[in-house]
Parts: sequence; structure tokens; C-alpha cells
Amino acid sequence: MENCDRQNLSISACIDELRVTIMKTEPLALHHQSIIAPAWKKLCIDYDLHFAEYSFANAYLFRKKHAFQLIECETPCVMGQFKNKNFYIIPSVSPKSIQLKLPECTQGKTYCFFPIPEVWIEEFKGMGMSSTTCRADTDYLFHVTKLQTMAGRELSSRRNLLNQLERNFKVESRWLEGKEIAKALDLLELWHKQSGESQEKTDYLSCKEALELMPQLQLFGRIIYADQQVIGFSIGELLTPGTALLHFAKSLHEVKGTTPYLYRDFALHLPSTAVDKYGTRFRNSCVKTS
Repeated sequence: MENCDRQNLSISACIDELRVTIMKTEPLALHHQSIIAPAWKKLCIDYDLHFAEYSFANAYLFRKKHAFQLIECETPCVMGQFKNKNFYIIPSVSPKSIQLKLPECTQGKTYCFFPIPEVWIEEFKGMGMSSTTCRADTDYLFHVTKLQTMAGRELSSRRNLLNQLERNFKVESRWLEGKEIAKALDLLELWHKQSGESQEKTDYLSCKEALELMPQLQLFGRIIYADQQVIGFSIGELLTPGTALLHFAKSLHEVKGTTPYLYRDFALHLPSTAVDKYGTRFRNSCVKTS
């Protein structure tokens, strides 16, 4: 397991240095997928990025939480808001190719490009910008074999729970498709009731929408049975041929070991295209699991 640091680039002091061609924004919508998704996919492959923010599915499913908007210009970007209401921009091209103008309605706000890879830092600094690193936004990057085997001391507690589950139940997994979607939706309802929280305080609505839009958002998933009863499901995607994102992993509290089983099963059933010169990796995109 390794940490995957993210870099923030503040652009609050150098807005005038950006090359300008636009200005129009609109709330991020499903029809923007054809504009943004290919550009982000290319960036992820060209620069070996592992950030969940460069997934259109992730942006769309959490568009309300982050107030995502599409910035329409020659190089379309997505703009969101941090909890402190400052704005961040997820670019669709490398720094030297960015052409945008920030909305007049948000003058006086602080902006940054986020997240960016280290390889872009010097290029942005050459445009008069500064960079910061936020450890709180660091995610985990797992090598897929680590989750497939649950080997190592740091995963021993998860491995023990997984073994306990397999001793106590006959466990099987299936692809999350067809009639299995309805069963996953039923389990999601139970998970939400167990959480004791409102829909808005959990990722319930985002997960429900993911289940309903799996083909459109190019997602795949697995559903887990214990003694023929559904106990959990996972939903993810391939960010690149070598990196997978796990967006959701849901399970019921009373069946111990389901969450590590979901992680291992997801890693064992990645699409066959998930191979590159580095070996397939698995990205945990900080999804809350029960």
C-alpha cells in the first residue's frame, strides 16, 4: 500500500495570466460525458494519473456535493467547490494548453487547480503560480496483488475477518448486472436504514444513481451472497488500463468480514484490459464502507 499525494495549485494571484477565450458555465450533466470523459481519460493515460477526480462517473455522481459545473471554452474544465466555498478547477488538458476565463460572478474567490501531478508543478510555477500539498486529501493506492491475497501484517485484521466469513458461510460472488441490480438496490436501502443518517449525509443517493446508470457511466460491479443471501456489493471502473477505482462498497453490519471480501473480490475480477507495464493497480477512492 502506498500513499498517493495530491498537489494543489493556487491561482488566486495570477488569473490575468491565463489565456482567455470564454465564459459560460452550467451545472455538470450526463450529456457532458462526451466532452469531458475522453479528455480526462487521455490525461490519466498520458501522465499516469491515479486521481478519482479525473473520473467523469465520480464527478457526475457527486456533482451536488461539490457543486460541479462545466466551464465551456476551447479547453473545457470542471469547476467545483471545497467545503470552505473556495473554487477548484479540474483541467482537461496539460497546463500549457489551458485556455479559460474565470466567471465574473465568482470574482474575489480563491481558485486552484486540483488535483495535479507533480510533473505539472514546474510548468504551473512558470506561469506565476504557487503549489501546496494537502495531506488530508491523500488517498491510498494498492497493488492489486496485495488485495487479491490480503498478504502482509498491515492487512492481517482484514484477512482474519475474511477467513471468519468464509468459515461461517458459503460465500459466492456474481457480476452486478441484470436482476442483480434490484437486489443491490434492496441492500442499499437496508444499509441506509442501518446508518441512521439522512440520505444527504451519506453517499446513499450517489450510490443509488450509480446502480441505475451503470452502463451509461461505464461502471462494473460485483454482488456477494452468503448462504444465498445478499450481503454486499461493490461498484467501480477502470480509470486507465492499469488503475481501477472502487467507488462504492456496501455491506450490512451484522455480517463481519464482508467489506474485506468485497475488496478482494473486486481486485480478483477486474476487467481483462486492466494490465500495463507497471502491473495492475487498485485505487481506493475514499469510499465510505459499512
